[in-house]
Amino acid sequence: MKQGKIGRYHRSMKNVVKLEHYYFPWELEKAIAAWVDDYNYESAGQ
Repeated sequence: MKQGKIGRYHRSMKNVVKLEHYYFPWELEKAIAAWVDDYNYESAGQ
């Protein structure tokens, strides 16, 4: 990945993850995994 794309990826993930409150680490891990799957699926379609 290019540096700009990596920065955009991290910024997008942070914005989505910060919308919720996570009380257990596994909840955050699950949310990140779901976001990554969705991001990869959407990116593959472009």
